[in-house]
Amino acid sequence: MALTKTQPQTPASDAAAAVTSVGSFEAMDETTTGTPAANDPPFEPTTPPAATAAAPAPAQAPVTAIAVKPAGTVAVKADTGAFAREVAEMKGAANFEYGNFDVFKGNNGEIMVTNGLKLGRWVKVSMVAWDEHTEISPGSKSDKSKGAVGYSKDGLTIDHIIDSKEYGDWVGRKVDDYVNFLRSSDYPEAKKSKFVDVAAVVHDTDSAAGKAKVGEVIQVTLTQTSIPSFAKYQEQLNMKAKAFARGIPGIKLPENPFDFYFLREVTTKGDNTWTKLKVVTTLPTDL
Repeated sequence: MALTKTQPQTPASDAAAAVTSVGSFEAMDETTTGTPAANDPPFEPTTPPAATAAAPAPAQAPVTAIAVKPAGTVAVKADTGAFAREVAEMKGAANFEYGNFDVFKGNNGEIMVTNGLKLGRWVKVSMVAWDEHTEISPGSKSDKSKGAVGYSKDGLTIDHIIDSKEYGDWVGRKVDDYVNFLRSSDYPEAKKSKFVDVAAVVHDTDSAAGKAKVGEVIQVTLTQTSIPSFAKYQEQLNMKAKAFARGIPGIKLPENPFDFYFLREVTTKGDNTWTKLKVVTTLPTDL
C-alpha cells in the first residue's frame, strides 16, 4: 500500500503527533491463570459466538507535513496521512462473526484451519482489518464444558455464551464475575484469554494445498503468546512513520507496510509444547 505524497499543509510536529495517536494496538495483558497447554490454547469451542457487527472507525483527516530539516540535509516533504488513516481504520473494519472467514491458528507446528487445511510453516499476506476479543474457557475438554464457553468483545462484559439455556443469564454481566462463578462451581481451571483476529489477503503459502487460498481473505487468530509479535510489528511502523515525518536521516517507510508473513514457531516450556505465530517481513534462511 504505497504512501501518497502531497504538498505540505501543517507543521511536522503536528503530523508526528497525529500518526502516533491513532490506530495503536492496545497493550495486551498476558496474565491468566494456569499454564499454556499443548497447541496453546488447548480448548477450541465448536459453536460460534453470536454475531456482533463491528463498525469501522471514522476516517481521519489527511495529515501532511514538512519534515524538520536536520543539519546538512535537504528538507523532505512527506504525506503521512494515508498511513495514519489506514492504521486508524483497520481496527474493527471487519465483521469476524463465525462463518465469515476460514479461521487459521498455529497448531501442531503448522498454520492450520480447523477442518485440517494446512498453510504450512508460513503464509504471506496483506492485512486489511483486525480486532480483538476475549474468550472465557472452563479449562476442561469435556463435552459438557463446551457450553460454558463465553465471549466478550471488550474484555469486560459477556456478549455471548454457547449454552444460552444454562448460562444465558450471564450475558451482559462482568467477565471477571463469570470466571469466578465457573471456578467456584464445576470448573476450577476456568480462565479468560485475549485473542487478536486478523483479516488478510493470502499471497503465498508454504504448503501446496494452502496455495488454493491465494487471492482469498482468511482470518488468522492469534493467541496470547502470538500477540506480542503482532503488537511489536505495529509499533515499529508507528515509530518509523513518526521519524520519517521529522525527516530523520536513514528512515524509510516500506512501500507496502501491511504486507508481511505469519511464521509459525514451536515453543516448549516444561512438559508443554505449543505453536505460536510471529509477524516477520522476511523469511529466515534456515527454514
